[in-house]
This record gives sequence, C-alpha cells and structure tokens, in this order.
Amino acid sequence: MRKMYCIKILLVFLMFTNVGQSETCKYSLDGKSLDLVWTAYKTKKKVGVNGTFNEVKLHSSEGANTLGEALVGTRIDFVGTTVNSKNKDRDRKLARFFFGLISNSSKGSGKVLSYNDKSLRVNLSLNGVKKDLDFALTEKDKVLTGKTQIKLFDFNLKIPWQSISRVCNKQHEGLTWKIVDVSVSLKYEKKCN
Repeated sequence: MRKMYCIKILLVFLMFTNVGQSETCKYSLDGKSLDLVWTAYKTKKKVGVNGTFNEVKLHSSEGANTLGEALVGTRIDFVGTTVNSKNKDRDRKLARFFFGLISNSSKGSGKVLSYNDKSLRVNLSLNGVKKDLDFALTEKDKVLTGKTQIKLFDFNLKIPWQSISRVCNKQHEGLTWKIVDVSVSLKYEKKCN
C-alpha cells in the first residue's frame, strides 16, 4: 500500500514538472542591430575607405526553432545612393558617379541560402546580376559577423568603377581597386521555455 502511495505521488510530481521534457527554444534576429560595412580600396598602398548605407533593411522570420532556420531565407536590402562614408563630399561622388550608374535605382539585396556555424552562402543581387557568395562566419556573445569580398566586375560594375576612378583619380593616386570587402553583423535572440 505504501509503495502504491509513493508511485502515485511520483506520477503526480512528474505530471506537473518538466522532468523528461526537452527545452523548447525560439530564435530571432535583431534587425535594429544590423551593421553592414563595406571597405573599398585606393592607392598602391591599398588604403581602405569604409562606409555603409543609410537605407538598409532586414527581412527575417520570427520564432524559428533553430538559428539556421532564423537565418536561411533572411534578406537584407540596401539602397546604394544612400551611401555613408562619413565624408559628405566623397558620399556625393559615390552616389552620383558609382551607385548612380547602377541599374534598378542602385538597389541591391542579399538573401541567405544556407548556414553552418562557420559560413553563410548568400545570393547577392546587384546591378541586374545575381551571384552566390560565401561569407566566413564568426559568433561571439550572440552577435554573428559574416565577411566576404566582392569582385566588382562580377556584377558588371566596370562602367561605375571607371567613372569613380576617373573622378577620384587624384585622391586615389591613379589606382582604384576592383574589389570591395563586406562585413555584416547582427545580434540574435534565443528564448527558451
């Protein structure tokens, strides 16, 4: 009898606790933390010039079951003519003589196709060209950072490149590099029950 009583108490206890149940977590991306930074290069010494865009928007799903589910399908849109390098004269030149020559009103987007804990595959759409790029991925304190390099001519950007090279020839000491490094970082949230 006493054994039966103990079993009943144990069963009641298990019904009202999480013992034996796995934890359920939901992941989401914090669009307000999004930081997209590009680095273009000039001169033979490969001097970097950093910038971002004032119009950058994150489109992602809410409440994914895994971080991978939260990332895959996420899209980042940007408007090139809203370039911001913290130098108004340079920004006007870039907006007019580079981004202003890009098709589709200088708009671009990147969509995450796949994820693993070391990389992201992103389809970048720019100037009427779509190309898959691999971003090396790091994570620290729930902040993901992806880095890649873009070859401008892969996106039919020869004419904009020639234009900005000509306008900035003196400042660039005759050399404008045909590559741009891109870094994208954002925070994610993990909420568990």
